[in-house]
Amino acid sequence: MTAEFPVFDAHGSGLRLPCEVYTLPELRVLLLERGTDEKVRDAVWVVLAGLAQREREVWALPCAWLALPGLAARARGLRRALAKVSGVTAQDVDSELLLGFWEALLQTRAEVNVCSRLLAAAVRHVWRELDVDPIGLRLTPWPEGLEPAAAETGHPELVLLRAVRMGLISARDAALIARTRLEGSPLRLEGAQLSVKSLASRRRRAESALVTALRAGLL
Repeated sequence: MTAEFPVFDAHGSGLRLPCEVYTLPELRVLLLERGTDEKVRDAVWVVLAGLAQREREVWALPCAWLALPGLAARARGLRRALAKVSGVTAQDVDSELLLGFWEALLQTRAEVNVCSRLLAAAVRHVWRELDVDPIGLRLTPWPEGLEPAAAETGHPELVLLRAVRMGLISARDAALIARTRLEGSPLRLEGAQLSVKSLASRRRRAESALVTALRAGLL
């Protein structure tokens, strides 16, 4: 970033930061630092969102730059998911993701998990504007008898269902997670043909795929 970009001045904001004035590179380091408390990150993003809503021409682009690591990660996930969708290019994904981020930034009133919510809204914008149903990208049958009943979108069983339908995990692994994590069934009761160690390893790989997809905003 060059001198033409604004500095972040914490004077009068109520923020308790190590410094009162930050260049944008310095502020991004603070936001990405592992030791930075989540409450501090959220408080900074609340101020940033307010600045963008009051001074869009000045702060919209800098806010996107500050969120670039998260935007880039979600763009990679979306490009992979949409690679075989006819007529959708990487440029389409990137531009709609950025537009979705700005749209959410200029409307948000969130005070908790602010940046994560902005990124999630940006991903939803991509699906909506490119007219692609993420659940319909790849259909894999759900194991008989395990089709979840209607529930709120964020219900764990529905997250598993979407992951299976998108081809992120197998139906068998989703059933394993559902029984052992959601229903509390011990792994040893699942091990008629596989050892507990093998089942634990399989479950761990599937859960890792779920975490990656959730962080990419795909679920």
